[in-house]
Amino acid sequence: IYIFYQGLIPNPNYASPYDGLDPQQSQCLYPASRIMTRAPTLFDRSGRAVGIVTLVRSVNCSTVWARVILTRKLKDDTINIIIERPGDSVRVPFSIALGAANVAYGSMLSDAQSCVRAEVSLRPNDAIRNGPYSITPCVIQN
Repeated sequence: IYIFYQGLIPNPNYASPYDGLDPQQSQCLYPASRIMTRAPTLFDRSGRAVGIVTLVRSVNCSTVWARVILTRKLKDDTINIIIERPGDSVRVPFSIALGAANVAYGSMLSDAQSCVRAEVSLRPNDAIRNGPYSITPCVIQN
């Protein structure tokens, strides 16, 4: 009976050929626009506000990704961005060492049938642990 019941549970697949790709290396970056939702503050390990996290959507590609806008220079930190689609439990991590840039992008995920959210944290290059996570609301394409 258990095997029969498991066969009745839907196994969602919201995958897209753009999942996990860098928006800057695709045709999805333009035209894309910020999703007008709460933009959580990004904090460093000492609790100092250092930027904001926004979500960006490409209607052409049906994708969402995180964009981090830094308000302070953080040349000795690594930014960790995890984009997540709870509908099928897909999580795509992306990390990049910060240099002179004040904007960083995470990888893309399709939001055609499920909401997408992002978790972002900083890690000083000389540390093992990340700072506190900034988590966006889960948004779905309208």
